[in-house]
Amino acid sequence: MGGQRFHLVHGYPGEGHETRIWGRVEPDNRSPFPDTICIVGHTPTVFLTDGHDEDFSIWHGDGILDIDCGCGSMKAAHRRLACLRLDDMAEFYVGGVGEGTS
Repeated sequence: MGGQRFHLVHGYPGEGHETRIWGRVEPDNRSPFPDTICIVGHTPTVFLTDGHDEDFSIWHGDGILDIDCGCGSMKAAHRRLACLRLDDMAEFYVGGVGEGTS
């Protein structure tokens, strides 16, 4: 990882237990930790982009990456599981349109 620091949290990297679990990322948010990439979930990436007609993909913000590509939502037609390899930041996806993701 070459000395890169990461902060992984389900909701939002902020103060308080509830924020870290249930907080939501907004497109203009930035990492609150200097020199640290925050990796979050909970907010499906489609809410941060206008890609409603495309397979969901990892969202890259200002020091924040959202990896929630909607695989937990049965309603999201373009949902899939996102995997991020921290060693080299390679992105992998499982499922997608027509593949019966569940």
